[in-house]
Amino acid sequence: MLQVYDSNVISIGSSSVPLAVRALDWQGAAAAACRRSELQDIEKLRRDLAGRALELTDEAVDFHSIYVDRDARSATTVVGGTVFRLYRGDLFLVRPCVHCGSRRFESAAVRDLVNLRYALSVWEPRCEACAPEDEV
Repeated sequence: MLQVYDSNVISIGSSSVPLAVRALDWQGAAAAACRRSELQDIEKLRRDLAGRALELTDEAVDFHSIYVDRDARSATTVVGGTVFRLYRGDLFLVRPCVHCGSRRFESAAVRDLVNLRYALSVWEPRCEACAPEDEV
């Protein structure tokens, strides 16, 4: 039976518990559940990126070398000098402008070895200011 003796104590059966303690219990449980969810999201992003990179490159990726931005739903790592970024489920290569190197660009989504080969050998990202003269 639930009884409230005053505004600060609640009694359930034969136990009396201060409301502040009960509030901390459920708030602590909610915070712990949120933290577990965050850690699971981070682990999933790392696992997905490591698996996709292994599938395309045959190189294992150390989970600790993967940077995760949980809010952006992205994970980034370097494999053999190439930057791979998983963003909202799609995998991209990140490369600097081939002329000045100052800006970074994401390739089209890399879904298979054909896309990877194109991004590594044909794709030449350039800043607007660095576009070849025949394209201007």
